[in-house]
Amino acid sequence: MRNMVRVAGALALLWPTLALAQATPPVQQFAYCSVNDSGRHDIWVSQIFPAPPHTDALGTELAKAFHDYVGTLGGAGDKQCVVGARPMLEDLRLKIAGIMGRRSMGIRVYSWHDVQWTPSPAMYARTVAPPPAAAEASYVYCRTTDADTRTQVTSEVFVAALPAANVAERYATLERYSHAFARSAASLHGVAPEASCIASDTQAEADKSRNDYRHAFRFSGIKGVVMPWTPDPALASPSPSAPVQPVAIPQAPAPAPAVDTGLQQRIATEKFFQLPAGAGVPTERSGTRTIGTIPVLTKAQVKRLAGGNACQLHTESTAGSGATSSTSTIDGSTWAGLMPLESTMQMRNAFGVSGFTVRTLSVDALQGQPFPLVQGNTFGYTFLQRTFPASGNPVDTTVTLRCEVGATTPAGDGMTGEQTELQCTHSFSIPGLNPQPLRVHWYSAVGCFVQDVGR
Repeated sequence: MRNMVRVAGALALLWPTLALAQATPPVQQFAYCSVNDSGRHDIWVSQIFPAPPHTDALGTELAKAFHDYVGTLGGAGDKQCVVGARPMLEDLRLKIAGIMGRRSMGIRVYSWHDVQWTPSPAMYARTVAPPPAAAEASYVYCRTTDADTRTQVTSEVFVAALPAANVAERYATLERYSHAFARSAASLHGVAPEASCIASDTQAEADKSRNDYRHAFRFSGIKGVVMPWTPDPALASPSPSAPVQPVAIPQAPAPAPAVDTGLQQRIATEKFFQLPAGAGVPTERSGTRTIGTIPVLTKAQVKRLAGGNACQLHTESTAGSGATSSTSTIDGSTWAGLMPLESTMQMRNAFGVSGFTVRTLSVDALQGQPFPLVQGNTFGYTFLQRTFPASGNPVDTTVTLRCEVGATTPAGDGMTGEQTELQCTHSFSIPGLNPQPLRVHWYSAVGCFVQDVGR
C-alpha cells in the first residue's frame, strides 16, 4: 500500500492545478483501510465507508484503529488508509486487489482478507477536530542491504522521542539517523553508504517490520548482520538548516540544505543543468479552469534566486467555495528549471489539514540538452524522489521527464523579453498512474520556467 504515498508525492511534482485536481473533495469523503503483512503475504482490507468528520487526508487516526482491530483477527503489518471520493476509492481498491491477487507459477502471491469494519460511533459524533498529536516515543530500527557485497545490516529496535507525525522535523530526524547509520555500516561492514530508518507506533509493529525485512532475503545468499547502534542524542535536535516546521504551515524550504552534496555538485557544474541568466524579474500568474464541474483558481509566483540556477515557487489553488472548498499550497524550489529540489504541499478542506514534503535524491539518464531552447529539440532526465508523508514512513519513487521545445515569441501579459513554450510529460514508477502532461513557458526576463495555470 506504499503506492498510495508514492502517488501523493508524484502528484506534487505536477505543480498545483493537477495536484489539486486529485485532491479536490466532494461534499462527502469516504475511506477504506488496509494492513499489509509482507512477511506472511496477507492483506486485510476494509470495505469503503463514510469518513468521520475531521478525518485528515491520510486517515492517520483511522489507520491506527483499523490496525488494532485487525490485531484481534490475528493480523499485523503496515497500516494505511486512503481518503477520497467513493468512485476513486472503488477503482483504487479494485486495482490493489488485482495486484495482490496475482499468481506466480500458479500460486497466489497474497491472501486477501475482506474485513467488515467501521470507525467508532464517537469518531462520527465529534463536532471539532481532535487536538494535534504531541511528540511521543516511537520505536525505530535502521537497515541497509548492499547487493554488491551481499550484506544486509540492521540495528536493533530502539526508542526515540520523535516529533509528532504532522511535523516535518520528524522525517528530517529520521533522515539524520539514516545518514549516521549508513556511515557506521559502511565503516564497519564495507557496505554502500545508504540506509533508511523506520519508525513505528509500537514495539510490536517495529519488531515485525524488522523481522519481515530480514527474512525477505533469507534465500538470496545475502549475509545478515545485526550492528549494535543507537543514534547520537545530538541527532535528535534540528540543525539550523532544518527548523521544526508543522506540515500545516506553508513555508518555503531553503533551496539547498539536506540535499545530497554529490547532486548539488552535479547541478552546479554540469552544462545540462545551467539556466541562462535572467533579469531576475519575479512573475505572478493566475487563472481559473474547470475540473469536472468545479472551478479552480490558481495563483503562481515564481522568482529566480540569486547566486545559482534555482527558482523558487509558491502556488495556491482553491477549488469550489464555502464549506466544501479545498485549498492546496505548494512551496518549493527547482533546479535545472523543471526538476524540483524540494517541495512542501499542504491541503486544507472541511475535513482537515494534511501535507507532505518531496525531496530529490539523485538524477540520471540525461537526454538531449535543454539550452539553448531550439524549437523541435527534446530533452529529459530521470530522477529519484523521496516523499515524507504526514504519517508513515518515507517512500521513494522514480520520475521520468521528457520535454519538446515549442515556439519562441515576445513575452505576453506585459512581460519583457521572450517566452518559449514547452510540452512535457511526467512518467512515474507507480502501477496505475499514467503519464501526465505539463505545459510550461520559459520567460527570459525571469530566468525560470512557469506553468500555464489555466490548463
